[in-house]
Amino acid sequence: MLDPKDRKHIVGLVAENENGVLEASSRGYGEIWKECGYSYEIIDLFQPDGITRLSQALGRKDLSFVFGFAGVGSQLENDKGQNLWEAIRIPFVSLWYDHPCYNYRQHAVDSSYVINVYHVRDHFEVKEKYLRSRSNVLLLPIRGVRKPWQNRAPLEKAAKWILFVKTADNPADIETTWQGYPMALREILFDLAALAKANRNLDLADATAQIFQDRRISTENADDFFGVMQEVDRYIRGWRSDKMARAMLPHPSRIIGRGWDYLIDIPRRTQFHKPCSMLDMYRSMAHFSLCANTNPLWRDGLHERVYYSMMLGAVTITDKTERSDALFGDLPQYQGFEWNDDLSDVIAQAFALCEVGQDYRASGYQAVCERLAFDHQKVTAPVKKAVEDLWQTPPSGR
Repeated sequence: MLDPKDRKHIVGLVAENENGVLEASSRGYGEIWKECGYSYEIIDLFQPDGITRLSQALGRKDLSFVFGFAGVGSQLENDKGQNLWEAIRIPFVSLWYDHPCYNYRQHAVDSSYVINVYHVRDHFEVKEKYLRSRSNVLLLPIRGVRKPWQNRAPLEKAAKWILFVKTADNPADIETTWQGYPMALREILFDLAALAKANRNLDLADATAQIFQDRRISTENADDFFGVMQEVDRYIRGWRSDKMARAMLPHPSRIIGRGWDYLIDIPRRTQFHKPCSMLDMYRSMAHFSLCANTNPLWRDGLHERVYYSMMLGAVTITDKTERSDALFGDLPQYQGFEWNDDLSDVIAQAFALCEVGQDYRASGYQAVCERLAFDHQKVTAPVKKAVEDLWQTPPSGR
């Protein structure tokens, strides 16, 4: 049997979505491993030859592990209904960024050959507390950044507009839907939403568990428990992005993403554009003096829109998180705000920074590189050890 350390091939699985984020992120992850001497291939399971290519790749003697962003492929089964990775004893690595409520069954795959990797402590804690299974769990540093796109616009040519790339989810529509639910469920959703609006650091899982307990509702029904969390998380994302978009309307700005038709008829200076790929989003950032971001309900999270826009020299308008504050709170171009702030004032202050004529590109690039220093060993070493341990010593009882 080949020594686990000599297994140097990785297969990345994707099931593509509208903005190409899965493939782009998977390619980026592959580049990290290539620096460590691995080869890397991407297989799109939605393509006609996807399963055939996967079957061929699984037969490679040098295969180290199979990888999937957001758990893509972790639940595959063989013809006997067994978890594929458990049955064929090949490690599968999932990398997660979204809250576990959205794919809780994939976070809880009961396979000792599945390794769940988290970069956001909030989500790691939910997995450990509410989604126990035989899967392995790792909490790793954010994978860091290297260098932004090289086509950064000269300072004098960068548009003094706000760029906001976001899919809309009209909170008013969500509230209307909730109004049609049974009274008990409706009250839970609106109560949790009120807590989340008031506290940007709310632990949604614990808050949901507490409100279930107070109402003598069991948390054992995972569909109900995580379904409530998903509804509230979705609502807060929509509520936050709606507030940002409405505050931007009087200003020269561009919003890229679907779902914003409900704001079209409001007098505005904002231009709306259809969704673009993730790669095009980063290229667009290079030509704007201001970039906006809104976060999901997390404390430890850091969206790439924040650090990429800062690397590219933009004044970055974003709601605060504990992590982004700790990393960038001392920088003038980091315009962090609270949700009870007047966003019109926040935006006016951001535009004022642009009018000063300060070039934030060098300082932003340096600050991000220093504070999110890329160290692939911190990202790859724990995964390599977990994978090699599975090849070397299969889990007992299997």
